[in-house]
Amino acid sequence: MTRYLTALAIAVVLALSLSGCGDGKEGGQAVRPVRSIVIEPGPAAMKEIFTGQIDAHNYVSVSFRIAGKIRERFVSAGDRVKAGQLLARLDDAVQKDSLTSAQAQVLASKAALEQASKLAGRAESLIGERAVSQNQYDTAIRSRKEATENLRASQASAHSAAEQLSYTILKAPVNGVITNRLAESGENVAAGQAIFRIAQDSGFDAVFDMPTEMIRWGLANGSRIKVCLDSDRNVCATGTVYEVSPEASDTTRTHLTKAFIADCPASMLLGSTVTGEIIEDRQNVIVIPKTALTSHNDRAAVWVIGQDSTVSYRAIDIDRYTKDNVYVKSGLSKGDRVVTAGVQVLLEGQKVKEAANGAD
Repeated sequence: MTRYLTALAIAVVLALSLSGCGDGKEGGQAVRPVRSIVIEPGPAAMKEIFTGQIDAHNYVSVSFRIAGKIRERFVSAGDRVKAGQLLARLDDAVQKDSLTSAQAQVLASKAALEQASKLAGRAESLIGERAVSQNQYDTAIRSRKEATENLRASQASAHSAAEQLSYTILKAPVNGVITNRLAESGENVAAGQAIFRIAQDSGFDAVFDMPTEMIRWGLANGSRIKVCLDSDRNVCATGTVYEVSPEASDTTRTHLTKAFIADCPASMLLGSTVTGEIIEDRQNVIVIPKTALTSHNDRAAVWVIGQDSTVSYRAIDIDRYTKDNVYVKSGLSKGDRVVTAGVQVLLEGQKVKEAANGAD
């Protein structure tokens, strides 16, 4: 019986040994199937798509320079206007009366000067003959000077009154489109109160709310963005970033970013929803999928496959993350083979093999 049990044990051990010879293990450790990529640095390929809208590059708020009651309004929102075009008018009765009074004062001052000039001229011709006293001569000369100054003052008052009258007329300072009408006829308005808002014909902006990661990545003035209509991705233009808010919004935690579009397609109307994709000029950028990322000793790392088909940890420094990829700043070089699937089950020094299609 003892011999029988011993023989049976030996048979079981042999069977287990034979069954282990072909199960993909080496040195008692399973050869893991993985997927991998070979590192090949190349141009930066930003695939992040941002949503924004088309806005005017410049807006002009138009207001009266004096307070008053709007008598007439000649344009409305959506109207195209040209520089110098009449937009609205205030009730100008008071200003007209002031101008009339000032002009009458000018005429009176001119008459007074004409009379004072004649008296001064006569005194100048008679003073040599002693036909008039020195006191009379001085009085005549002084009267002419006073009349001259009075004329200048009245002319200045008339000029001011004419300006005040001109301020009752509101004209477009630039070519553009009325985007907002902010007051109505019959309404009393204050000096400087906005009456219209004009989108100036000086180009268009693509406006985006960019996440902070884009600022860290290097988004700054001068960066280029491919801008396309959200409703038709075939209609595109190139925008150049000229303004990036240094402070994140309190609500969205994003940075308002404006890109000027020098040659905007006609179908990109004000308010159109657009998509933006950053155009990058950097070369020799290393990008790996997020699935390749792991950690080792509290540092970001990847599994690198050696020439002997064993894996080892490689610490890396990360430039930034996107939705699907990781941009590597340092730690990897051209030709390194990095595991992209199966990283969770690997061990240092473990043998691996490339997984067949459909395998994990």
